[in-house]
Amino acid sequence: MRRVQITCTLMASLLLVAMSVLAADKNTANVTISDAVTVGSSQLAPGDYKLSWEGAGPEVQVTFTRGKTSVTAPATITDQTNSYGRTAVIVKQENGSKVLTSIQLPKRQLILEGEQTQAGR
Repeated sequence: MRRVQITCTLMASLLLVAMSVLAADKNTANVTISDAVTVGSSQLAPGDYKLSWEGAGPEVQVTFTRGKTSVTAPATITDQTNSYGRTAVIVKQENGSKVLTSIQLPKRQLILEGEQTQAGR
């Protein structure tokens, strides 16, 4: 009887760990930025970043992480699929520099706050 209790407890623990890993993956993505871009008031160098976001949506906080570098910015998330079938980084030229406006993931789109402010004018 004791062995059954231990086995059940172990299985329940493994199930909880697996569920938390799956839940965490829903709010992360990997993205490659090919040129230096501005995000909010910060500059991101070209490279591979881990993208993560927090919040229930549609308003979220997006964090770009690369090594020890971490930049956070407000964004809006939508359940919009893109026609690329893969992750796309959308930038625009503004005052001589490139500004990150959105990240299009296969099943979601993250629109950075600066772009919403521009669109609202």
